[in-house]
Amino acid sequence: ADPAHSLCEHGGRSMTRANWDRYTGGAKPSDYGESDELDFVPLCDLG
Repeated sequence: ADPAHSLCEHGGRSMTRANWDRYTGGAKPSDYGESDELDFVPLCDLG
C-alpha cells in the first residue's frame, strides 16, 4: 500500500503518526523522505 498516494488523491494532507503506523504496518516515514520524530506525517510531500 502507498499511503501517500492514496490519501493525497483524496484530499488528505497529513496523517497522525498512530494512524500511519496502523495503515503501513509500522513503516518508517524516513523511508519516504519525512522525519521519524514528528507526531504526524505530511503525506503530500512524501517523495
